[in-house]
Parts: sequence; structure tokens; C-alpha cells
Amino acid sequence: MKPSFAFVGANVDIKRIKSINRVFLTNNHLNHRTAMRKANILWLFKYWRDTARTILTCIPNDIRFFILGGIFLVCTNGFPQTFISGTTIIAARTKNKIIVGADSKGILGYNMTNPVSVCKIVQISDSTFFTAENFIAVIGTDYDAYELAKKSASQMKSIYSMSLNFEKIVKPLLAFNVQKIKQDCVFVYERKYKSKNVLNAFFFGIENGIPVIHNKTFIVTESILGNVGIKTEQRNCPPDCGSAILWIAAGKVDTSNCFRRENRNLWRYIGIEKSIEFLITMEAIVEHDYVGLPIDIIHVSRDSIYWIQRKPQCQD
Repeated sequence: MKPSFAFVGANVDIKRIKSINRVFLTNNHLNHRTAMRKANILWLFKYWRDTARTILTCIPNDIRFFILGGIFLVCTNGFPQTFISGTTIIAARTKNKIIVGADSKGILGYNMTNPVSVCKIVQISDSTFFTAENFIAVIGTDYDAYELAKKSASQMKSIYSMSLNFEKIVKPLLAFNVQKIKQDCVFVYERKYKSKNVLNAFFFGIENGIPVIHNKTFIVTESILGNVGIKTEQRNCPPDCGSAILWIAAGKVDTSNCFRRENRNLWRYIGIEKSIEFLITMEAIVEHDYVGLPIDIIHVSRDSIYWIQRKPQCQD
């Protein structure tokens, strides 16, 4: 039986009542006191958030910039060195081969002034490779997308089962770390993570003589009580290969996607490999805070696997 209650008084906040009702209707196992407490916290959070937004809209842009910048610095100053890779990854798949390219720039925490060079394409089995962008690791914790991909590869044989096992392992770890960011600084969470893509992962290689690429996108969700969760979207080729050549791009790719839409036959003139190198270089120029040279590019086909170009530090 659904619990019911009423408020007595002239000044009743209807939004607050609806908020409390939602908590009761979806959490019947909670007693009234616990549900009321949660509803009050949720209502107070939304009230102060909306109030802050209203105040900020009335402040001149130059002053608002310094206020928001100050809040951001205060919040992120105490964060652990979360390893966030502002990557550009571009992959092309034909019926005979897969070509994947990635930039090299990695950012520790939110410190844009001291980036590191990262090997973003790694081999996780004899004929399977992995690359990822965005929230790829948290230093000093169990969450490291590359290590978890290697673990998945050691436990599974097919690319499909590797990516499925990876998803199963990663989702709770991602949710935990994003929830911690929300607890440490709601401002950063709202601007950078809420309802946004937090991780893009690619498993690719050759299976039974066929080029296979699986792309999983992890997106932040939030329950009515404010608990962070993770949902996934995926594109697996085969079967979802589309036309003769499948292009998949992730990360900072707005400029390169726009250019490729306007120049659809670029790869016919300069080849897939050079097209990928050109498009990532373009992003490194436009999005230089997040994307950086050099570029690693790998060729995977039924006949051969070789690096078209690779940083010396990534050599086996």
C-alpha cells in the first residue's frame, strides 16, 4: 500500500511536496523519517543551486568568470591526480583492415600546464588492441581502464566477451569515482560529468579473418536521490558496419568531424592512414589544451599487423 500524508498550513511549497512524494513512491521500503530527510536534502540542494544560478546570471561576464574560475580552482585543488586524457581517437574499418590513430597528450588532474605523453593504443592479446579516451584512470586506485582491459582480455577469448567483461568491471568503479567528485565539488560535477560521456573504449582486432571493432561509451546518470550511475551505449562492427568504410571518432573531434563531412572523399585521395594523421593533427592545433602530438597509428588486417607510426617510448 502506498503511504499517504498531507501538509497543513497556508504557505505550502508545492515543488517540495512533489519532491517528497517522489521519494515515498519509489522507496516504500524506507520509513517516513528517512524518506523525509532525503527529500529535504534534495530540495535544499536544488534550491541553493537554482539560487546560485540566478545570482550568477545577474553578474557581469568578466566578474562571473573570476568567480567561477575561483570556485573551480578551490574545488580541484584538493582532488587526487585523476588521470583524464583529453584524447582524439579516430578509427576506420573496411572489410579487410582496421586503422586506428590516437594523439599522445594526457592531463593529470585538472592541471593543463603540465601534460604528460601517453601510449594510448595498447596490445591486450595476440591480435586484439585497446584504446580509450576521457576518464581513463585514477592514480593510486583500482580504476585504470587500460589495466582493466588487459584483465578482461586475459579472462576472455572473443573481442565481444572482452568488451562485455570490461563493461561489467568498469561501471561500478566509474560510478564510485564520479560520485566522489560530486561529493568533493558539485560545481565540477555539474559542469564536466553530469549526463555526459565519461569514457569511450575501443576493442579492435582480427577474429576468424574478419576485422572487428567494438566501441563502448560510458555515460553518467543520476537517480532521483542523487546517486551517480553509469549507462553504456555501444557500436559493434560487425554487425553494425554501415557502408564500405566505417569511421568512428571519439574525444575532441568536432573540428575533424566537420572537415570530414565537407570532404567525404579525402581518404580516396591521400589514403586512410594519412587522413587519420591529418584529422588528428587538425585537432591538436584547434584543441591544443587537450590534444597533442605525436600521433600513434596502427594497421590491423587479416594478413598483417604493424605500426604506421609510433612513439619511441611505446616500443616493446
